[in-house]
Amino acid sequence: MSDRRRTPSRSAHPLGREAETVDQAISLRDGFAAPVVAIAGDRAGGASTALVAALAAALGVGAPVPRIDWTDGAPDAFLQGMRDAPGTAAALLLAIDAERLRRAGAHTRAARPDAVLFVGGIDPAPALEAVDALGGARAVVLDQEDPRTPDCIQALAGVKGLRVLQVGRGREAAVRLVEAQLYTTCSAVTVSVGRETLDFCIGTPGLDAIEAAVSALAVVKAVGGDPAASTTRFARAADA
Repeated sequence: MSDRRRTPSRSAHPLGREAETVDQAISLRDGFAAPVVAIAGDRAGGASTALVAALAAALGVGAPVPRIDWTDGAPDAFLQGMRDAPGTAAALLLAIDAERLRRAGAHTRAARPDAVLFVGGIDPAPALEAVDALGGARAVVLDQEDPRTPDCIQALAGVKGLRVLQVGRGREAAVRLVEAQLYTTCSAVTVSVGRETLDFCIGTPGLDAIEAAVSALAVVKAVGGDPAASTTRFARAADA
């Protein structure tokens, strides 16, 4: 019998298993061509039905927009969610917890979202840490009405290649809510996107649906989509 010792496999060591997990996560993310949108912030874990529906409508273009609940930051949730995402998906939503994400491990850096939507605002340090933990992002969307937003903008200013978009009623907003009329079964909304003014209807009544639609349009703009085209789909959001 040979007394030659067997060389342990890479996955036999904890560091080897983590490296394999990171490699798998990177490979799956590289193979997903559609936009990836992370939902973070104070209310990300409980992202409203209205917000998820608005994002699906705005990004969907008739194709599915799957959502991964990644609030625990565990690698299995991300890996399985990426594997389950259909090849026809128009986008992928990642619901994350910024604090847990920071402690989750190196695999989170494979996510590299095209945009991060901070729902309900966030403190500057967790915002910066979340973007770093996700492996960077092309853009973030912030709520202009949150008093912490100016500090977040300052904290994120040093992130290379990162665009910061605001939503709200102020002039600096990338998507500015100009007017909203609430009715029993729907809402009529006017927003300003750059020099363009868009009028549209939302098939779900209520302020939550309006705020969600405005945020969704900012995400569309952040990932290089056409906000004007997306507004035509909000009338069907209630049935999405």
